[in-house]
Amino acid sequence: MISPLFSKLAPVARRYQALQLWRNLMFCWLAAAAIGLIALILHFVFSWNFGWLLPLIVLGAIVAATWSASRIRKARIDLKRTAEQIEQQHPELQALLLTAVEQKPDSKTGELSYLQKRVIREALAKSERVPWLDAVPAKKMFWTQSLHWAALVLFLGTLIGLLQTLPSRHSAMTANADESGEFSAGIFVNPGDTNVEQGSSFVITARFENDDLPASATLIATSGKDSKRLPLERTLNDPKFGIHLPEVNSDFTYRIEYAGRQTRDFKVSTFAFPDLQRADAHLEFPGGAMKEIPDTLAASGPDGTLVDFKMQFNKAVASARLVAADHAFVPLTLNADRSSAVVKRFPLIETKTYQLELTDADGRRNKRPIEFAFIVTVPQPPVLTLISPAGDARVSPLEEVAFKGEAVSDSGVHAMGLTYSVGGGEPQTMLADSSNHSERRELAQLLALENLHAKSDQLLTYYLWADDVVNGKVRRTTSDLFYAEIRPFEETFRQGECKGSPSVCVKLI
Repeated sequence: MISPLFSKLAPVARRYQALQLWRNLMFCWLAAAAIGLIALILHFVFSWNFGWLLPLIVLGAIVAATWSASRIRKARIDLKRTAEQIEQQHPELQALLLTAVEQKPDSKTGELSYLQKRVIREALAKSERVPWLDAVPAKKMFWTQSLHWAALVLFLGTLIGLLQTLPSRHSAMTANADESGEFSAGIFVNPGDTNVEQGSSFVITARFENDDLPASATLIATSGKDSKRLPLERTLNDPKFGIHLPEVNSDFTYRIEYAGRQTRDFKVSTFAFPDLQRADAHLEFPGGAMKEIPDTLAASGPDGTLVDFKMQFNKAVASARLVAADHAFVPLTLNADRSSAVVKRFPLIETKTYQLELTDADGRRNKRPIEFAFIVTVPQPPVLTLISPAGDARVSPLEEVAFKGEAVSDSGVHAMGLTYSVGGGEPQTMLADSSNHSERRELAQLLALENLHAKSDQLLTYYLWADDVVNGKVRRTTSDLFYAEIRPFEETFRQGECKGSPSVCVKLI
């Protein structure tokens, strides 16, 4: 009874093995293709040559596919595993098929018992009503095969791509010759017609076949009306002549003469990568103060500072912008000649650095990394200095006191003044000139004590103050408190009668 059950389960088991085979082959091709794609990417990005890897990839893929196929084909049909798959697909069997497969004949008689035979018969009867082949759906087989063929096509495509990276016979024959070289008059001239960066060095080589090797070769270089003849040098027995030009600053044409023959004229055109020559900054601080910073790549100020940058380039550019690490960018406004640009009223909100990206009409970008720094600082309070009177003093009630002071702040002084009070009275304020905003502001005022009705023995107290703007808010800074004692009017002064210091003596009448 086991034999009919085996005949029913064997096709399902073989179908499952076929599914496994297609799947394993797909993974083999995908793994090989992935290695090939990585090699191609490294070749195009870094110009590394992985042509030697081609036979290893092919051999590895074939060995892996052959081993996987052989392993699956030699595997014995597992009825229990097959029954489990069918039970999963058809839960209505209620483990009947799995029970039937597990039945074993009696070890003595070699026969199945009545109950065992009945279980197998019921399982076979179920097979007539339940298509067991559905345990491995045809749709699943179709998609697995399709993915296998797609992986194989991808693998073959990477092989073709790697073949393209293999050096050709011609490039092997011309060893170190550049791809831009050209055959002319029987020799291979490298680099032929080309472009070279202005100010860079330049190498010209001429490779001959061994049977047509001349004794010498000469380079004829022409720039405008100037023409030079320069001998080419040969290295040992190499059939190649060459010359090194230490610096090329202008366009020129050249040809090579040898053994009474000459090549055609080749043209060398010079170019310059776009570059920054100078950048000047103009800062407008929140308090209104202005500051010019010539030839700089950094601008710093408190939050809300507005920055203008004027940039001069070495040539006309097609586009210019500042790009941050987070890909945020600041577009630059190009002037009419496109060789200069400006950034207008850029607000300092956060400390950030930007890379300058310049692109010329030929798509060349600046080679030299140029980094602009925009730095938000916490401004220091203004520095206040009382110049006159120099500290505490004694004054007459009829005297005019000359006050002079200054306030200095990197971010600008918004306002400045002096506050005074006589005899503990209501404080009064004198303001400094407010016609301009700058880093330094001065105060120069006369105070007539007579107008204040000052009395002897009273105190005149006073202090300097200055306002600046921090984060959009006005901040006030004050100096130390000074005082002047108002002396009696009857005091007279006689100079020069005291020895030593001070030189002014006071005598009461």
